Amino acid sequence: MEQPIIKVTDISNLLGEELPLGKEVHLGNPEADKRFNVLLSRIKKSCKHAYILKWEGSKVPRGAVVGSETLAWTQNGCANNQSGEIVGTYERVVEFGGDSRREQVMIVYTH
Repeated sequence: MEQPIIKVTDISNLLGEELPLGKEVHLGNPEADKRFNVLLSRIKKSCKHAYILKWEGSKVPRGAVVGSETLAWTQNGCANNQSGEIVGTYERVVEFGGDSRREQVMIVYTH
């Protein structure tokens, strides 16, 4: 399968009050959801960099370079590098959208 071209735009200059920190994770356990979302919120608020990623295809932006990290996996609000380390968090903005129903957009926050 061919790797999609992922457009990465640095929006770190918008961090702070201007950039909404939006969506929460829902794992199916209200108590765990609350704890996890509190932690994610803290991480997002303390991040140093933010990027908008746009591409078509799979919903995982495998191979996207954000700062000095290459993403390998995203799941449950966590962005992981090729070594499996959590290097940031993300919010999915568009999932299988657009006319093609293949458009993906997410914001990745790194530390």
